[in-house]
Amino acid sequence: METRLLNEDIQTQVKKALENMEEPVDILFFGTRRGKMREAPLPGAVCPYCKQTGHLKATLIPHFIHLFWIPVYRLRPLAYVECAHCKKAYEGSEMTPEMEQAIGMLKSQ
Repeated sequence: METRLLNEDIQTQVKKALENMEEPVDILFFGTRRGKMREAPLPGAVCPYCKQTGHLKATLIPHFIHLFWIPVYRLRPLAYVECAHCKKAYEGSEMTPEMEQAIGMLKSQ
């Protein structure tokens, strides 16, 4: 019975609020969203962890602030290199100069 009274009270408050509205309500949709992921193999690069050659892949995932699902501002992208053999991922200061160069090429595309 208390739940029913509570629901009726909420419904009454909502009805009163809608009746008192004089202007239409504006809705704004915004948020963040990932862009298109870009990948590039590093065929001659050696994995610092497992010492295997030809198993590294550079990945760049851009992020955007969107307004009504339209990208309006680019945020810092997620960039990493992963070894397909040992599954070790490298990002930031863990990357070798060769890995950073591959990420730089992906950013310029």
